[in-house]
Amino acid sequence: MVLPLLLGVLLFRRRPVERLCAAIVLMGGLFLAYETKSRSGILALVAGLLAVLVIWVVCRMRKSSFERKVLVSFGSMILLGGVTLLSLSVIGGVSSERGRGGDLELAVARDSRTGLAGAAFDQWASAPLLGTGSRTFSYLVVRDWPRDRMGNWLGNPVMVHNDYLQLLAEYGALGLILVILVFLAVIGFTFVAVVRGKAEEMRPWQAGALGALIAVAVHGAFDFTLHVMPNLMLLSLVCGVSLSSPPGQLERSLAWRTSARFQGILLLVTAAGLAGMAGAGLAAFPDWWKWESKGRDRSSVTGVRDLAPLRMVLEKAPDFEAARAYGALLLDGGRQEESADQGKLLSEATWALEIAVERHPYDAESLGNLALAYRKSGRHWEALPWSIRAVQAAWQRENKYGVLSAMSGNIAEIGERFWLARRPGEALTCYRMALDYLERSYELNYRVDRGAVFREQRDWLLERIQFLEGAGIEPKSIGGIPPVESL
Repeated sequence: MVLPLLLGVLLFRRRPVERLCAAIVLMGGLFLAYETKSRSGILALVAGLLAVLVIWVVCRMRKSSFERKVLVSFGSMILLGGVTLLSLSVIGGVSSERGRGGDLELAVARDSRTGLAGAAFDQWASAPLLGTGSRTFSYLVVRDWPRDRMGNWLGNPVMVHNDYLQLLAEYGALGLILVILVFLAVIGFTFVAVVRGKAEEMRPWQAGALGALIAVAVHGAFDFTLHVMPNLMLLSLVCGVSLSSPPGQLERSLAWRTSARFQGILLLVTAAGLAGMAGAGLAAFPDWWKWESKGRDRSSVTGVRDLAPLRMVLEKAPDFEAARAYGALLLDGGRQEESADQGKLLSEATWALEIAVERHPYDAESLGNLALAYRKSGRHWEALPWSIRAVQAAWQRENKYGVLSAMSGNIAEIGERFWLARRPGEALTCYRMALDYLERSYELNYRVDRGAVFREQRDWLLERIQFLEGAGIEPKSIGGIPPVESL
């Protein structure tokens, strides 16, 4: 967004010093943009710079003769075609350097973003008018993972890599149309302001702002530009520049003064509301800072005392990720500590993960960890509902979460309890169901130690099953444990 502003200064300003400074910074920015190796970023940048160049030509040719306009238009189209071909060549080279091949069509076809786009379209089809709600793509895509279009290697995507499809999926057709109309209105106003040129001192910045808006519009088709807060803040500044008016022109209008007072009051009310909403988060900021100051290496942080700052964040702020992280770290510590401290850690982990699930009922990681916390505490039947919910949320991503394998382990341990209670019929049923879940997990590419853990668990279950069947034991039905086919 910054480079089109610099090009606007370079083309529309008259002072040589300003134009020279803008040219130097612009060349440095172009080099850095290429070094990012972002194909969509380079394409968006070229579109923004071309938009500034086109509006500069339009302004220069506004009072020219018809013959000159035709000649310039023809030359501009040739230049536009040459720049487009050069840009495609550069983008193809960048794609090849990134290991995606120089053939752009083939690279796009192989890119996982096409699968994400299909997943977003499927999500939109379930609620076409109003969408499924803000930030729902991050967990609905896990539940409805398109395994026929996406590889198993991909991590869980939070964004669609397409702002328009993300808006369409989460806010529906109505939300997308409203956003596009506002965006087009800003672009149209800026174009008219630049062409008419009533404020000569504002024209360079408004022309550059127009190019920046075009760049954002193009980039949004390939990335989640507007879902990144710094980009959104910068865009708001660009929109402010593009909608600015000549100094002293509007201030003389009574209607403007009345509108300004109303807008000022509305701004204060909005700011007060936002401050109230963010009050809890601001109160937790010192504790969050203490936690973040520990650095990235927190492998030795397992005890409750070490996690005290994170616990304070969890208590003070309605933050889902703090609850999930606190519970997960304690759960990991509960696996490592001695039995004297293990119960305390697991109890604390269960408390935190219950809060995480309450704040985000569809997060597969929190559901799976909560089931594991109950299981490690020996509360297998209490773990079962959470295991079922985790399986429903993430079985399509079994290779990442292992929820089916965890379900198998929980059912097998329930079977062991039946075995020790001298109830072999119920134990046989549990062992069979545990084997079904385990084999289904393996089919969905969940591997631990290259399948060694799977083979060990399978052999153990087969040994139990064969022993009971050899003794003539008949399986007995058990309520509350669904077969793997039903999930």
